[in-house]
Amino acid sequence: MKAHVILETVAKTLTQRGTANGYDKQEERSAAEIARVFNEKTSGAKLTEYGVWEVMRALKEVRLKRQLANGSDPTDTLIDLIGYTALLAECLTEKA
Repeated sequence: MKAHVILETVAKTLTQRGTANGYDKQEERSAAEIARVFNEKTSGAKLTEYGVWEVMRALKEVRLKRQLANGSDPTDTLIDLIGYTALLAECLTEKA
């Protein structure tokens, strides 16, 4: 798959998931809320929106490693990994 096709797929996936999951602005922007809920449940944790995106990226990196090791198709995982990286970049640049 060519790079521009991957990026187009990532953009479509972010939009589709935001719309399908009924997020308030039709976008996947749940990391700040995830951090808030996690911090409440763990009394004292200091997970941030940035940290949530890093955890999601780590999850996808572990899955990718396993998929490559067992010969599974990594396309969906790569799409998600790139999407989470884009959301992390947005988080970092929009707050600056």
